[in-house]
Amino acid sequence: SYQDLNWDKQPELFVYGSHGVMILNEKLETLFNRTLKELNITPDYYFSIKWNGSQELPSLCFSSPEGTGLFRLSVNPVYTWRYLIFPLVIGLTYLSLVIIHRLAAFFFIYLGFLLVYLKSSRNGVLIIDYKGRVISFNQKFLSLLHIANPIRRGEHFRKIFNDHPELLVIVQSLIKQNQEVSKQITLKFDGKVFERRLYLKPLTSWFDIPYGYLIEIGDVQTSELGERARIWAKTVQKLAHDIKTPLSSITVGLKTLEHYIVSSSLENKQELQEDLHTMRTEIERIHAITKSFLKFTNLESPNYRLSDIHQCLQQSLNRFKDFFEHGSIELSMDLDPEMELFYFDPQQMEMVFNIILENAIDAMKGSGSIAIQTTRVENVIENAPPLCEIEIFDSGPGIPLDQQNSIFEPFFTTKKDGTGMGLAIAKKIVEDHSGTITFYSKENLGTTFRITLPMRR
Repeated sequence: SYQDLNWDKQPELFVYGSHGVMILNEKLETLFNRTLKELNITPDYYFSIKWNGSQELPSLCFSSPEGTGLFRLSVNPVYTWRYLIFPLVIGLTYLSLVIIHRLAAFFFIYLGFLLVYLKSSRNGVLIIDYKGRVISFNQKFLSLLHIANPIRRGEHFRKIFNDHPELLVIVQSLIKQNQEVSKQITLKFDGKVFERRLYLKPLTSWFDIPYGYLIEIGDVQTSELGERARIWAKTVQKLAHDIKTPLSSITVGLKTLEHYIVSSSLENKQELQEDLHTMRTEIERIHAITKSFLKFTNLESPNYRLSDIHQCLQQSLNRFKDFFEHGSIELSMDLDPEMELFYFDPQQMEMVFNIILENAIDAMKGSGSIAIQTTRVENVIENAPPLCEIEIFDSGPGIPLDQQNSIFEPFFTTKKDGTGMGLAIAKKIVEDHSGTITFYSKENLGTTFRITLPMRR
């Protein structure tokens, strides 16, 4: 029987028998196929087509002693758009995977940042979720608040502040405000009064809904010690400046005395000349140390200009091109093509590169390899500029483990004629740019210095 059963303007073939019922289209593709058992009718059935007018699809009626069934054949609207829906589903699936990947990457980067911050911060840090449950903390938080009982992840922060009800009230009040706040507070421990700096920052989502809070406790005395250190630095700076004048006078006097000895007929002339030479060498070394110290303390604030960090690197490398072109030092560079111009002091940063490259060449004793890599890194902190990361690797002997904690300290040196001020100056310049300088070194495997600068534009 041929009938248009689904109003697609194409006839459908209706086949029935003792096996069951089938409906095929004009291409003999199966549209409907059911056994009598599935239709719940017996073999002694009969069927009819019920026409429901122009508003409803026709119905297929099956009757048997067991009962009656009524069916309609209609077009699946999704099937009509299958050629459009299929690529759309693939596209949405791909887009979902990309979004999930980026969200996961952001989550792990942000988590990594928080973990590093927890370990490296000089302040006490406590991170709680939006319900007030502890997510993470560092040992400094326990020591600054004199907390003896262990903190368990997942417990409410109210239990932590049981011994400090005044602090609990302040923190709860700040959380209700849901704003970034920094304030000085006074706490009492064992009858003693301590000044602390409390900082609270809501960790919010895209819709400014808090999913956690960062609570930071700092020691106010640390900032006071910093002020004292600045006063002492000014005093020592003046002393170092005052030393330069008598040193110059002594140097002139030694030259005059040496000239007099050369023109005299003294028997021990040679010994005297050697002693004078040693004295002059040591005075010149003191003069160099004094000059480096004054350079360190007199470093001006960065003169920010929109500059090219790659060009700055190249200018520094030009100072050492003889080692790369005619020596036995191999240079390799991997510069990020997406690195943009940003504001920094090119003269000061060139000085930093000069210090690191000179140390690397000295460490390798003129033979080895230097690799330089730059990378543009997205900042995980909201509304913060991206970061420029510069890594300088040398294949030298590495820095001994017992010296690694001291290399950025002023006057620390292992060189015979070194002043020990190079890396101290480099560190100060980078930190004046609100950046960081770190290193990784393994004996007999080389050293890598990493400089990270905010890309202000």
